[in-house]
Amino acid sequence: MQDHDTSELKNSEKRKYPRVGLDLLVQFRSENVQDFFQDYGRNMSIGGMFIETEQLRELGDEIFFQFSVEAVGPMIEGYGKVVRRQEPTEDAPGGVGIEFSNLSAASKKLIEYIVATRLRQKT
Repeated sequence: MQDHDTSELKNSEKRKYPRVGLDLLVQFRSENVQDFFQDYGRNMSIGGMFIETEQLRELGDEIFFQFSVEAVGPMIEGYGKVVRRQEPTEDAPGGVGIEFSNLSAASKKLIEYIVATRLRQKT
């Protein structure tokens, strides 16, 4: 798994929680879209994640997402709200920032574990 440096992310001082780099395939869909899209989660905190995608959603859109850290690991899934929309530029890919809004207790614990483990690895 590739570790993306998140220390230079814009607006990092506005974030409630520290983020860790990811390179995870995430499936997601909006409420009004039946088909799942697959793109990569690039960073995550206990409060949300950034998905690099060309399938940009509108601010405020509710999406359902699911991903697994390991091929045979438990599925992490839940709902989130689009709180950031990033158009692609020459220097950065496009994507959406998702704030987690509805997670099962099991998914929340797994996310907390992933973030805590990766934060310890950075020190």
